[in-house]
Amino acid sequence: MRGLMIVAIAVLLFSGAVGAEEGIPRSFSREFPIETGSDLEVFLKVGEMEVETAPVDKVRVEVTASCRPQSDAKCSKRLEAIELESVTGESGTSVSIRGVSKRYSNMDVDAKFTVPETSALSVRMYAGEVRVEGAGQDLDVRLKFGDVTVRQPLEKTRSVLADANIGDAEVFASSGQTDPSRPFLVGSRVFWEDGEGEADVAVNLGAGSVTVHLD
Repeated sequence: MRGLMIVAIAVLLFSGAVGAEEGIPRSFSREFPIETGSDLEVFLKVGEMEVETAPVDKVRVEVTASCRPQSDAKCSKRLEAIELESVTGESGTSVSIRGVSKRYSNMDVDAKFTVPETSALSVRMYAGEVRVEGAGQDLDVRLKFGDVTVRQPLEKTRSVLADANIGDAEVFASSGQTDPSRPFLVGSRVFWEDGEGEADVAVNLGAGSVTVHLD
């Protein structure tokens, strides 16, 4: 019996090591209530974030995290440490994915936020890729390093500011592409204000590319 127990423990330890090495993901989701029309901020330190607006009265977050091949033994513990946090105050609601470090590069994190279409939205990330689809209210995206793609209803938009300190910024509307200015040669900025809607879009990027489509 003791020999069987030792074998079983060894198999479990080996399975855990292989799971981290081969990138077996951890997936989970959660929903958070939010007052209708209140401001919302979503946050992920590093990874890929997709934000989609919908006629809903809550915030739904879906997360998939995995260890990269040949990652160290700490990665599986880091996966288990990832958690979702929601804080509501006078300025609105903030929903964050915690436990993801910009100093640890052996982990991939993909997150999808489904948010109310009635909320003004702020998106915060240090590094990675951000995609925002269908925002009809004010939108403010801030990313240090990476790429941002926004699709915004043209009829709901008043203005767009797309600003990349290093990299490219582009805005496409029904009238065509808006030419960027390059005040510091290495960066790019586009300001579009031809809209008849009420939403203002601002994307501020340290380095990378910004693309805004007004459909």
